[in-house]
Amino acid sequence: MISTADLCDELGERALVAEPMFYNYGGSTSFHGQIATVKVFEDNTLVRATLETPGHGRVLVVDGGGSLRCALVGDQLAELAITQGWAASNWDAPTQIYKKRGRHCRHSS
Repeated sequence: MISTADLCDELGERALVAEPMFYNYGGSTSFHGQIATVKVFEDNTLVRATLETPGHGRVLVVDGGGSLRCALVGDQLAELAITQGWAASNWDAPTQIYKKRGRHCRHSS
């Protein structure tokens, strides 16, 4: 695995680095893999559809539009990701905890 600093040194201005807005819920201190991305807003249907496909070690990055009003990934989708062979998933939206606080969003079942 190549570190972010080494990639920045190698690629210079062509390197794009995500802001440190992600949280570790899975216990892995590092991971790598080809990236798959989805862009959604308060609806996790596309997240589920993507995680239902074989992951082959890929990393799913979810752009949730920055909304803090609902969860996009909870325990069921995390289990699905593991079962389907995804290496990891990252998102810029809340996880299941917000759903338990009474916030309502469209969630696939």
